[in-house]
Amino acid sequence: MSPYKNVPPELDGKMHDCVEKVMMKGHDKESAIGICYASVVEGQSAALDFILNVDEFYADDQARDETG
Repeated sequence: MSPYKNVPPELDGKMHDCVEKVMMKGHDKESAIGICYASVVEGQSAALDFILNVDEFYADDQARDETG
């Protein structure tokens, strides 16, 4: 049985890895599970991509401002 509600057992590992990564970005476990569910189970990866890469996004934006 999956430790996450409505997550197929074959996606448990991917879900766990995702939750850990999102929590390392400062989200609590409940919101990390929601974000990862949308990405891993429902295939909506845009929000996850942004969350995991937000530091790079802002660094690129700041670099453009400084050279701009």
